[in-house]
Amino acid sequence: MRRHLSHPRAPYAGKLTAPPPAGRTARQSALAEVPINLLAETAHAAARHPQSRMVATVASRPSLIITAWLRRVEQLHEFERSLLDKVPQLTVSQRLVGLRTVKRMGRILDGQGRAVHAVPMDHWSDPLAYAAAPRA
Repeated sequence: MRRHLSHPRAPYAGKLTAPPPAGRTARQSALAEVPINLLAETAHAAARHPQSRMVATVASRPSLIITAWLRRVEQLHEFERSLLDKVPQLTVSQRLVGLRTVKRMGRILDGQGRAVHAVPMDHWSDPLAYAAAPRA
């Protein structure tokens, strides 16, 4: 499986991994504004950036969310500058930086990103009923 995914012609070559094993210790999300007539074109250009992991258009403000995996926090400004070189109509309005992931896909992670516990996920329960339940 690993050999197949690392093949350069595989559709998700190098994409199916977690940040720490990939050498990406910082996760950054940029909330950005883009003129509506340039939104699709801008999203495609941002998605082609090598450090981009997810690009989503939003029906309200901000109109675009870009998530990237970085090797170091110091690369944040470099990432944004290179993104603005490719997409000059982009205006970053807010930045969110994550230095450590505590839980991922129902697993509690240790400091090195390895699963140490499982958290049962009940997809069928009503989260509002739990929030309204009286507490002792």
